[in-house]
Amino acid sequence: MANMIRTFIRDFDEFGDALSENTIYEEYYIMFNISLLYAPLKSFSISIVRFLQLVLTGIFHLYIITICLITLVVARDDFIASGGALIYAIIIFTFLIVLLHVISERKNIAKIHYIIGSGFYEYNETLSSEMIHIKSKYKQLIWWIKRVIPVCTFLCGTVVMCLGPLIDRWAGVKVQEHPDNGINYNLPVPVWEPYDTNGPIPYWITVFSGILSVTLSITVFISFNILYFTISNYIACQLELLKISIQNIEIRAKHLYMEYYKISTSEESLNDINELYSSYNFTECLKVCLKKNIEHHQVILSLHHLANEVFSVPIFIFFFFGGMMVALACYGAITVTGQPGTFWNFVNISIIQMFTIGSMCKMGQALIDLHMNIRQEVYSINWYRYSTNISTSLIIIQQICLRELIFEGPFGVTATLETFADILNTTYSYFSLIVAWQS
Repeated sequence: MANMIRTFIRDFDEFGDALSENTIYEEYYIMFNISLLYAPLKSFSISIVRFLQLVLTGIFHLYIITICLITLVVARDDFIASGGALIYAIIIFTFLIVLLHVISERKNIAKIHYIIGSGFYEYNETLSSEMIHIKSKYKQLIWWIKRVIPVCTFLCGTVVMCLGPLIDRWAGVKVQEHPDNGINYNLPVPVWEPYDTNGPIPYWITVFSGILSVTLSITVFISFNILYFTISNYIACQLELLKISIQNIEIRAKHLYMEYYKISTSEESLNDINELYSSYNFTECLKVCLKKNIEHHQVILSLHHLANEVFSVPIFIFFFFGGMMVALACYGAITVTGQPGTFWNFVNISIIQMFTIGSMCKMGQALIDLHMNIRQEVYSINWYRYSTNISTSLIIIQQICLRELIFEGPFGVTATLETFADILNTTYSYFSLIVAWQS
């Protein structure tokens, strides 16, 4: 039995070599280890502990979801309690699915970070100042992403779980004591429990379990969002580098021509690029430079394909439930009276959800636009002055660039601004249905 488990772990972690794991640690430190999105599995005993941790996390989340669904039924006449419980259940369910899916894509995550750790593609050429600036720009952007997302998420989680209930207490909001439906309205998130939560010990056990479930979900949320925006920005960086490289293909070929054939820069024939178009040797240098661009483009396409495998299901889950959560939270915010803390909790959830979906769509749209810019750049160079072989290769690149570099989930859900607009329309439809149902 132990040998079978070891074989399964070895196959499951097949692509987890030193380079990919070191890259993951350098990019995300211990965040993936804490959230279980990519826990180290080299030690058999640690692998067993992580598996048990995952099982317990799944059971605990399913318990919380069940409790919330029961609350939805017993508090059906109280929208604030039932709506809050339904939002709570959707949040827990969403991040449970994201956690399980990302874990199942471990091989693809390892391959992605192997490519990142390898430096994507090396041209073995002197980088222009513009390319150095782009690399520096995206490095700084990724640095900020890894710090802003955790800080903002923990602040928002603290507002929902702690500050909101405290504001209600400071405002003198009176809660129902021992209501008939069995819900304790003194809890940060009022839910039904199968035991009496009015005593001090059961009460704090319930509060702690709620904080634990939210904390686990927050760690998954932070880890996935950092993963999504880090990989997306790496792809965007490589697309910009490829664009500049194609833009400067004649300059690169000229430098290569000089280096290969030991030609001095003082020679007059190099002062006019038109003189070189008829040179067989210069044409061969153009082919070498274009071959590097094609290989670089293939690496980018491969990385995007792997990333889409990892992001497809989470994108669908986020977008499918996002509009529903925002509609529930917005209706809760406009109907709650005399509870400023609860009001701000609903507003907070709406803003976080729409900002997350909007940011993911904006990032996806940016990749599509950058990929289209590659096609435009290919057309802008003097392709009509090149040999037939080079012109044919450029046409192939243009045709490939017609395929949108798009993150797509099940049922054709895509991370684009058009999808974001559709989600806004769907959210309004959900909101109108809730208003009609409640009236």
